[in-house]
Amino acid sequence: MSNAISAPRQGGARKILSVTSGNFLEMYDFMVFGYYATAIAKTFFPGDDPFASLMLTLMTFGAGFLMRPLGAIILGAYIDHHGRRRGLLLTLGLMAIGTLTIALVPGYATLGMAAPILILLGRLLQGFSAGVELGGVSVYLAEVAPKGRKGFYVSWQSGSQQVAVIFAALLGLALNHLLAKEAVTEWGWRIPFVVGCMIVPFLFWIRRMMEETDEFKQRKHHPAMRDIMRSVASNWALVLAGMLMVVTTTVMFYMITAFTPTFGKTVLMMNDKQSFLVTLFVGISNLFWLPLMGALSDRVGRRPLLILFTLLMIVTAWPVLHWLVGSPSFNHLLEAELWLSFLYASYNGAMVVYLAEIMPAEVRASGFSLAYSLATALFGGFTPAISSYLIHATGDKAMPGVWLTFAAVCGLIGTLCIGKLVKRYRYAHQGKPAEAL
Repeated sequence: MSNAISAPRQGGARKILSVTSGNFLEMYDFMVFGYYATAIAKTFFPGDDPFASLMLTLMTFGAGFLMRPLGAIILGAYIDHHGRRRGLLLTLGLMAIGTLTIALVPGYATLGMAAPILILLGRLLQGFSAGVELGGVSVYLAEVAPKGRKGFYVSWQSGSQQVAVIFAALLGLALNHLLAKEAVTEWGWRIPFVVGCMIVPFLFWIRRMMEETDEFKQRKHHPAMRDIMRSVASNWALVLAGMLMVVTTTVMFYMITAFTPTFGKTVLMMNDKQSFLVTLFVGISNLFWLPLMGALSDRVGRRPLLILFTLLMIVTAWPVLHWLVGSPSFNHLLEAELWLSFLYASYNGAMVVYLAEIMPAEVRASGFSLAYSLATALFGGFTPAISSYLIHATGDKAMPGVWLTFAAVCGLIGTLCIGKLVKRYRYAHQGKPAEAL
């Protein structure tokens, strides 16, 4: 096992760093928006009803995900045709523009209705870019990974997201220590977005060091947009099954990261410091388990882990949340979140590389990105809003556990169905089964 999970050699480490740097920015921006949802609500969606203002902000957070399928189709086709490197540089530039918009737009008191509209446009641009970022990064890592280490390599796609979670949480703790709560609400929440803008030039410099993958360069035919769209459409069942698998990981991720500060403050009545501390520990836990379980999937296979951990989610998600809200405390919130973190990271460490492996090579970025973005747009991105609404509508603070259980059922169905679909499509199109099988 030690060889499987040891750090990659220097050349591998450089490849991982160069491609995941933009993924860090994409997730950092999304996390910061979720962390400061309450402050953003007061700035851009003021009103007499705090719940309505918060819901408008969370819906704006989710609206960015609605652009992901469009980004997956357009930018995914660009990457499949022009190359992984060029496409990932483009997505980083689009993400940077969206971040700058959110950081600098004045509030509702200054611009009126123009302010929330501009914020929404910034989120939509971020979502369009993110629609292919995760897919592009995952495909790149899968294609540059040494034989037998794809799970470990691809796990760093999600690993870079956890670095963003940790960094954003540390910055949140620092702001709450250095600034008064009123200052954070009025203007301090903008600082993390400005920081994100400041590191963009460094991220561009790192990503420009990327080399095109040998697998892409060796392909003699790079399909045009029309060919890619036709192939994706013919593989619609495979994309749909992949989407069901992603529902589990995207709902779990946004539940334990983006929604945790809001849940801790508004539902469990904890202070900002406690909520950010829990989020920080969750990010560290995710970062620990992801490469470990990705490497384990290289040894024991992807499907056994996917089935095992979806079943564990189904059995434990609601009971854990019910126990937490029945006896809320910092320690109990931390214990509950760390358990959910273990389930998320163990599932995700096998799922992402599996999804990259099962997609036909000629539409790998497009197919992966479309499956991922559809799940995130329809389910994951709206997890904070759906969870808040379920609690408000039922009065049951443990209702987010029901949402997690539903997501786990989707993942189990997708995992059970996708094996037969992969065999059918791979034999039909290539005459041989997928490597994942």
